[in-house]
Amino acid sequence: MALDGGPATVFLSQGSEKGRASTMRLNQVTLPARDVERSTRFYLLLGLHLIVDAAPRYVRFECPPDAMPQGDGKGAEGAAAEGGGGGLAAGPPSTLSLHREVFPEPAAAAALPGITLYFEVIDVDAEVERLRVAGVEIESEPQDQRWLWREASVRDPDGHRIILYHAGEARRFPPWRLDPPRRGAEPTDGTAVTDGALADGASSKN
Repeated sequence: MALDGGPATVFLSQGSEKGRASTMRLNQVTLPARDVERSTRFYLLLGLHLIVDAAPRYVRFECPPDAMPQGDGKGAEGAAAEGGGGGLAAGPPSTLSLHREVFPEPAAAAALPGITLYFEVIDVDAEVERLRVAGVEIESEPQDQRWLWREASVRDPDGHRIILYHAGEARRFPPWRLDPPRRGAEPTDGTAVTDGALADGASSKN
């Protein structure tokens, strides 16, 4: 199923069985780019792996599995050795593509809503320093947010905002989560999941 939402297109994989609710996984995002080859160099520097090259019209990247940390960051092998829990996310990696688009004049483009992508990393500070040394301009330095994420930001060549963050269990299991986690999916870091008052900042991140 494809959702066409303006300048970016988000694709959701969907499957269902009779008598069961559909399941969806957000696993592909397409961004518009003025210069696909220039933006390709940026996303390669960011750490993505190029898997389709139809430049200058279109390219597609794969996010490496070890760029999707979950829990304590011990890695998929470490998690498996300890019987699961924590480590890096399992399953097929998500993909990101760039499609050449004709952008409006700068004055008109300034009025368009921006696109923000979040890439989770194990060590935000180390990743920011790596990019800084490589010549990437850092828009905002690493900072602990009130919604329990540590974040920094950069911009890609077309001005799309890239958030580098680490949230661990707080991404899916913040203390203010509305529904209790499924059995076997409880937080592994001791984070309490409550039905009480929203923590400060919950209205900004869920």
